[in-house]
Amino acid sequence: MTRPLCLLALTLLLPPLAACHGRDARPTAASAETPLPDVFGPLDWSTDAARLRARFPEARVVEGPGADTLTTWETVATNAHLEPFGPVELQVLGYPGQRPVMLVLQRTDDPFEACVSGDAPARAACVARRDHERRALHDTLEARLVSLYGPGTLGHLVSDAVPEEGDPVDPDQAERTWVLPGLTLRLAIGLDPRFHQPRMVRLIASRDPSYPYPY
Repeated sequence: MTRPLCLLALTLLLPPLAACHGRDARPTAASAETPLPDVFGPLDWSTDAARLRARFPEARVVEGPGADTLTTWETVATNAHLEPFGPVELQVLGYPGQRPVMLVLQRTDDPFEACVSGDAPARAACVARRDHERRALHDTLEARLVSLYGPGTLGHLVSDAVPEEGDPVDPDQAERTWVLPGLTLRLAIGLDPRFHQPRMVRLIASRDPSYPYPY
């Protein structure tokens, strides 16, 4: 076969072969990403400040630089109401001009600040009731996520009280993690690691494990 004919044959063969190779080697991000569980309600990876204000008119919504003030951006809605959390803080975290990479749902509860009226038995009953409500919320969320994704991995929730290596996990200061295709979920109960005092139930969804989330 002459050289011109050989070049023509290669030209005809290479594009189909490259196309086939591309389909096999490069799956789309959408096909590899686990959808958010239903406990996130109306939140999705397109949520921004405008959508939070429209969906939660009762909330105070602010936005600004995130933990890494040079490269990250966060939108926070406080005093929003979302079942089964009730009053909740919503955090939408990511990079400026891009879709969010992390969503955080957190119910914070400080029973020792809220339960100050009445005599000692009344205050103790108030603290016990709030502790029960917080545990019930956590257990409801945990049961739902376990039913969807299996048991995940249970570990210590970091706080002022740093556990010793090998210590058993305290069920009142714990975090369960599910690592899924394109999605990591972390469900925690215990002292808020940001402030080391109020107690909280927190659920994090992350599409980017490298995103700087210090707490």
